[in-house]
Amino acid sequence: MKIILKKDVQGLGYKDDILVVKDGYGRNYLLPQRLAVLATDKAIKAVQEELKQRAPPNIVLGIAGNKIDLEEQRTVQRDTVEKYLKELVDGGCKEVVFRECSAKTGEGIHELFEEICQRLIRMAEGE
Repeated sequence: MKIILKKDVQGLGYKDDILVVKDGYGRNYLLPQRLAVLATDKAIKAVQEELKQRAPPNIVLGIAGNKIDLEEQRTVQRDTVEKYLKELVDGGCKEVVFRECSAKTGEGIHELFEEICQRLIRMAEGE
């Protein structure tokens, strides 16, 4: 089940995180306790718009695609991610970094943060 957290949930994530959780956990706990809502296309777009409004103009957006080592277990396919990245860029987000990663092995995590740091440095030097 794909959800959007409406509040911070210890051990799970933070407000506005978009996550995939087990159906029972979402249906029997997160949704009834109003800790989350279903991540429909409309709800995701609303979160994106809210975050855009709150974000400073010189932000670098880092997106980690998880399960690089477990491709058969992915819930979001590569073409969906590429479409989303294109929407972000078309919507005015100038600095978007995407890396496929593994939470299990750590693969790709260092590279993601390194690229974010490099872009922040370039942006600071250009100002």
